[in-house]
This record gives sequence, C-alpha cells and structure tokens, in this order.
Amino acid sequence: SIGTRLSGMRIIFCILMILVGIVQVARIKIVNGKEYEAEAISNQIMKIQDIVINPNRGSILDRNKQGLAVSSTVFNVILDIRLLDEGRIEEEENKKLILSRGKKYDPEEDSNVYKTLKTLSEVLEIPYEELEGYTKKDESGNLINDTNWYVLKKKVPYDVGKKLQDANLKYVFLEQDTKRNYPHGNFLSQVIGYMSSEYAWGLEGQYNDEMTGTPGRTFITYEADSSFTTRQENPKDGYTIITTIDQTIQQFAESITKKAYIDCGEEHKPERTSMIVMDPNTGEILAMAQYPDFDVNDPESFDGITKEELDVVTDKDVKRLEEIYTKEKVDKMSAEERLKNKRIMVKNDVWRNFNITDSFEPGSIYKPIVVAAALEENVISTADRFYCGGGRNVADAYIRCHYTPGHGSETLEEVLANSCNVGMMEIVEKLGKDKYYKYQQEFGIGEKTGVDLPDEKSMSALVYKYDNINEVELATCSFGQGFNCTPLQDITAFSALINGGNIMRPYVVSQIVDEKENVIKEHEPEVVRKVISEDTSDFIRNALTKVFEEGGTGHKAAIEGYRLGGKTGTAEQGNRDEGIHTVDFIAYFPVENPKYIAMAVIHRPANYSDGVVSPAPMIKELFQDLINYAALPPDDEVDETYNDNEQISNILGDYTGRNLKETINELIEAGLDVEIAGAGGDTVKKQFPEGNSKINETTKVIIYTEKQNQETKLVKVPDVTGLTIEEADELLRSLGFKYVVHDDSENEEAKENEEKTETETS
Repeated sequence: SIGTRLSGMRIIFCILMILVGIVQVARIKIVNGKEYEAEAISNQIMKIQDIVINPNRGSILDRNKQGLAVSSTVFNVILDIRLLDEGRIEEEENKKLILSRGKKYDPEEDSNVYKTLKTLSEVLEIPYEELEGYTKKDESGNLINDTNWYVLKKKVPYDVGKKLQDANLKYVFLEQDTKRNYPHGNFLSQVIGYMSSEYAWGLEGQYNDEMTGTPGRTFITYEADSSFTTRQENPKDGYTIITTIDQTIQQFAESITKKAYIDCGEEHKPERTSMIVMDPNTGEILAMAQYPDFDVNDPESFDGITKEELDVVTDKDVKRLEEIYTKEKVDKMSAEERLKNKRIMVKNDVWRNFNITDSFEPGSIYKPIVVAAALEENVISTADRFYCGGGRNVADAYIRCHYTPGHGSETLEEVLANSCNVGMMEIVEKLGKDKYYKYQQEFGIGEKTGVDLPDEKSMSALVYKYDNINEVELATCSFGQGFNCTPLQDITAFSALINGGNIMRPYVVSQIVDEKENVIKEHEPEVVRKVISEDTSDFIRNALTKVFEEGGTGHKAAIEGYRLGGKTGTAEQGNRDEGIHTVDFIAYFPVENPKYIAMAVIHRPANYSDGVVSPAPMIKELFQDLINYAALPPDDEVDETYNDNEQISNILGDYTGRNLKETINELIEAGLDVEIAGAGGDTVKKQFPEGNSKINETTKVIIYTEKQNQETKLVKVPDVTGLTIEEADELLRSLGFKYVVHDDSENEEAKENEEKTETETS
C-alpha cells in the first residue's frame, strides 16, 4: 500500500542520513583530524592556568659562610571551595542513603569533606567552624566565596606543608613558595637592608638580580590518548653572596655601639653611634655597625627608639622638618601631619646606612693627612719642631688651639699626639693652597669610595672648592673643620696613611657562588691610586702610636703590652653658636703590619662637654675583643703569665687541628681555665697562648674553633648560675661535662676595693 511504501522510504532515508553522517565524520577524522585534535588539546591546556613556583632567593653569608639572610621553601595552602561545596552536597545525599538503610554514618570513614577540614584545622590550627564557614551561601543560594582558588594560609613552614601533602587531602592544593628569613634579627640590619614591594636596599637591593633566581612552574598537558599529565619545571635558586663581614667582629661592633649610646645617658644622648672595622691593606669591610637599629624581619621594630620619640613632636623635630619641607609648609601642617612626617623621618634615620649616607666635619682625625702631604712635598721634615702659644693669627682672625695655654715647643710627632691646631696651621701654610687641594682630591675627601652598597653619598658639595679656599679656610681645614666626609670616606683615606700609601676601594661582597659553590663572580682588592710613598706611610704609622702614650689624646684607649696607633677627633658641626659636636676616633693594630683599622663615632651628643663623651672606650673594648678573637700575642713578646719564681710552670701543648672536646677535657684535667671563641666548631683552629708557650696555673687558654665534621652535634652547656657546687656537679656530670671550679670571691673583693679607691681619688 501507499502507507507501506512511505514507511519504507522513511527507513531508507534515515539509513542514508546515518551513512552520510558516518562518511562526514570519517572525512573530518581523516582530513582534519590532527588539526581539530590539536585545537582540542590547546583548549584543554588553556583552561588550566600555569602555577608559578617561586625560586629560593640566594643566601647572604658572612666570610665564614655563616647565614645572615636565608630563604626556605614554604607552601601556600589553597582550598577549592567550589569542589568542596559540591562534595558536601554529594555527601549529604550519601548520608541520607546510609541512614535509610539503617546503617551508622561515620564522618571519619564516609566524608572526605570532614576529613579534609579536620586535618586542616589540626595542622594549620584554624578552628573547624571557621573552615566550615568558607562554604556559606547568600540568600540566593550562591557561594559567598565562589572560587576554585582560595588562599587559606600563606607561607606555612615546609614541615607543616609536608604534613598536608602526605595526607593527600581532597579539595586542597599546595603551592610551593619561598620565604626570606634573617636569623639574627637586628644584626647588620642597615647593611643587609630588606626587600619590600616598593623598594629594595642594602645588599638585598645591590645584589637583587644575582639573588633572584629563575621561577619554575607546574602545568597540565593533554596527551594524545586523551589523558592529562601534570608536569613540573623546577625553579632555579638565586646565587649566594659571600660577604667580607666577620660575624664575630660584627657582634663586637654592634654590642659596643649600643653600649656607647646607652652610656651617654639622657643628658648626653647622641643622634647616632657607629663603628666600621676594615682590613686597611685590602679594603675588606669586616664590620659596619650603628645604633639605633631595627629588626630586618620586622623593619618597623626599632631598638633604641622610645615610644615618646615616635609619638611626640619636639622643637628639634620641627626644626628638622623645616629643613626638609621649608618653614612655611611646616607651619601649615596639622599636629597629625607633623607627627606623621616626624615618624617617617625617624624611620629613615634608623633604616639608612649612616656610615655611607651621612656626613660630619671630621676634626682632628684629618690632621695626619695634612702632615703626610707636607712630608711628601718636602715642605717639612720629620726632624722639624713647631711652637704653640695657644693660638695663631691668620689674616684678620685669631684661631685658638684646643689647648689654650699652648703646647710650647713640639716635635712633629708631638703635634699629632697633642692634636695641636697651631702646629697644623703652620704646616698647612708651608704646604700651600695648591698642594693642599691636590692631596685633598687624591685622598678622596668628600667623594664616593665606590663601595658595593647602594645609596652611598658624595659630599663634594660640602667640601671647599678651590676658589673658596682663602687663608682662614686653609688654616681651619688643616685640623678637619669647614668640610664634610662620611665615616667610610674618612676610614678609607686614613687606611692609605698606614698601608704603604694606597687608596683601596672598600667592598662588602667577596664572592658570588651558585648552588654548587662554583664562583660566578669574585671581588679582589683594588688599588684606586697611590697617594703617598711607603716612607711617608711608615713615619705616620709609627708616629701615631704616641697618641696612645701618656699625655696623648688617646691614652685612655691604650692596652698594656700592645702597640696601637690612631688619631682622635672632635669637631664642631654646623652653626658654631649651637655647640653641636661629633667625636670620633680612628685606630689600628698591629702597628708594624696593620691587620685591623676601626673608626668609632659618637654623632651629635646632646649637651656636649669635652672629655665627658668619648669614643676611646669604644676603641679599647673593640681592640681587646679582637686581640682575644685573633689570639694576637703582646707586641713586647713578654709572656706575663709566666714567672720564673712560680713553683708551677709548664709548656702548653699545640692543639691546632685537634678535636675540640678532647682538647677541652685535657686542658681542664691540667687545671687550666679554658675559653672557647666562636660558635659551632668541632676542631681547634688556633689557640692563645700558642703551642709550646710557657704557662702556669693561672694561665687562661683561649681556643678558636672551626667546623670540619659535618655530623658533629653540639650540646648546649647548661646554666648553673645560682646552683650549689653539689647541684652543679650532679647536673654537669650527668650530661658528660668535665669542669674545674675557680673561686673569684677574692678577685671580686679586690676589684670592689680598687673601684672604691678610684672613686674617692676622683
């Protein structure tokens, strides 16, 4: 029938259409298959965003490879809230099904959502209820936190991240990241600097490119068999920089600058105290300290700044603000604006590296430079004598010596030892303006040293130009007044006086190395120019030892048995009517071949009084620390600990290279007092007194260590202060320590009597 025929035709038509579709699909597969497949893979890959893995920033180490700034691998914990919500909905349905069958529902076993949130709560110490709250919905039923990428916690420690990683939690992803850490807080803060989103300074800024490293990434690829594969390109950590800083010497310098600041008290409180320690022969900076300072881990955590100093605007603050913003602008500021700007000013004061950014008139530490120039030009000789009557007429001015009665007749060495202004004015008059100006330029006065630290300032605008040097200016320049230098410029110029005549370029970084300690870049000592002869240098180096002799301006810093050289300085700053001073002291030792040169500064103390505020104790304490640290024997080669009349005298063994623990036990069994210098070592590096020295029962042996056995574990010595001898004995022996008991009661009593006598005499 007609209906039967139509049905048959429909069937045939459908079959034909199916065949056409199959042919079309086959054609597409054969002709355009690869093109479409590639596009599909591309679309799948594009849906997955690459995850960047930040590299660890390169470390900053001291010269002995102790960590000053280190980076560690951390994790950012990511929660997929959308999937978590979907999982919760599915599990609610599953819970109903389980309960409908009369079975017990156990979230520990049956709920991935519960297990995930419980583990996160325990490991990250986040309340469980807070985690549940992340899946809250609004009135329309939409997730408030509608995202697949919710950063739950940033930069969790590596071990915490590993716990979550090992738990293999659903809905949680761990993003590898890096965290910068400064193990010693305030240590070397202005030199290390820090990184922020806006600014990088100090070593962190200077060597940012070298320490940054190359990021890695985690990404997903779509394979030909339709499977997804997660791939990872590992990051390449940044290079490590090894500095010239000696951590132990830096600790000495920081402790001393802080103590000097505090010892000035409120009556004489300075704006800053600072200290630089260098090797004068190479330009290597061994320490660079200042106080107040700050914690590099928390840059707004200051040490040495009181709450009042941050919260109160004083007349002095207003004056400084007027210098920065102009008086008219400060007058228009509200109290809140003044306080805000004052706090910014305080932060900048603490953060910036005073030793390379701030300046002051150097005062008498400059005198040896003028003497060296005059000797070099043969306008004076080492045999000349000079007369000081307390002052000198220069043009239409009468310029006084600091010692107004006058020093009388003086040798050249005595001019330096007495810090005589009159003698210096006579010397610079013989030198003349032209030659004086030439040597001032050669010594780099007021010019950048080229140190590898950012923001070093040139003070050339605060140094007299040639045309502005008249008779009076030339006279006052001879004793370091009328022009400005930074502390680093001062100590760099002074180093040339004692190292044979070479201006060395100071530097802080000695090497840049990769993760395998291959040297990428190395800084070596660089002679910028030679300014004086070795003969002149020899004279200056030895002449300045008289500064430490009785009657010399630095005699209070003398150390018995050791020859020290140096020069003290006191200089008025700015308006002479305001009575603002800076006191400084540059010193060096050993004299015959200086290994250390140091500069101590007390900058702008309040209510300055001559002799009350002095950097001499700073230099003395530093050199005593260095003598002990470097185990330097006395220059006179007299072993004061040995006395032929002593009943007990022995020869000290040579313990160099020996195991530290065995050495300590052996020395204690011999009844000797032992002090360990340096931390973390397991082997004797050197000792003082040296091996084969004569010793007696009162000799103190100082042991300096180095680490050779990487597997050695150090044990912390317990604090037994306040315990009885019996209690201390039990505790120490239980931990395997040997010890010797010294009774210092007689020494303490003698010390108290001595202090009492000194007080009564004063």
